[in-house]
Amino acid sequence: MRGGEPPRHVGCGPSGTAGVRDPVVQVERAVEALARGDDGASAALATALELGLPDFPGAVVVASHDRWLGEDWVGERLELSGETLER
Repeated sequence: MRGGEPPRHVGCGPSGTAGVRDPVVQVERAVEALARGDDGASAALATALELGLPDFPGAVVVASHDRWLGEDWVGERLELSGETLER
């Protein structure tokens, strides 16, 4: 807790995302697990990102071949194809 703020999460899963209610914390924890190379938590990471990204207030750069991300993405999308950039 910072400065008397209430806790932003109550995580307890293998990736620390189970029970997380704050979308910012969901995204932060998923990114931290990806940076560690925590392959065993792939489903939990995908769920955390799926739940957290739509409400995340910051900018996020995602490079992925995952179909669920491409199909269900609700934010702005910039696609690189060859030498062109498309919105």
